[in-house]
Amino acid sequence: MALMTRPTPDPVSDQPGFLMHRLAFARRIAGTGYPFDEDASRALALEEAKRAFDPAGTARQITAIAVTGDRRSRLATISVRTLVIHGADAPLFLPACGQDTAKVIPKAEFMLIDGMGHDLPASLLPLIIDAIDRNARRA
Repeated sequence: MALMTRPTPDPVSDQPGFLMHRLAFARRIAGTGYPFDEDASRALALEEAKRAFDPAGTARQITAIAVTGDRRSRLATISVRTLVIHGADAPLFLPACGQDTAKVIPKAEFMLIDGMGHDLPASLLPLIIDAIDRNARRA
């Protein structure tokens, strides 16, 4: 939480500081089972900053999460086959959160991936694509 709420340096006036900040956060939320792709994370951070940089955006996102409250009653109304994918190493939302989401959604399937954090390692894309395809076919 400290990394997420610490002010982010401006990417235009302090690109090295901006990248150091963003890469530290990306490393922290990455899992332990897959190599951290620093080049891909750096490119993504720069691409996102080029598209839009709003220093207050993180605070708004945290506030939105906090004021949303318990979503389980709304999740229980989902009527399509659902696949909840969660990293076993996710530091922002623990695996129990993903399990709870899957339990509340009727007919949901829960997929816990060992070694994955809150990121999506490229090496897992075939596994995740296959799981999404299987889920779509069971509809």
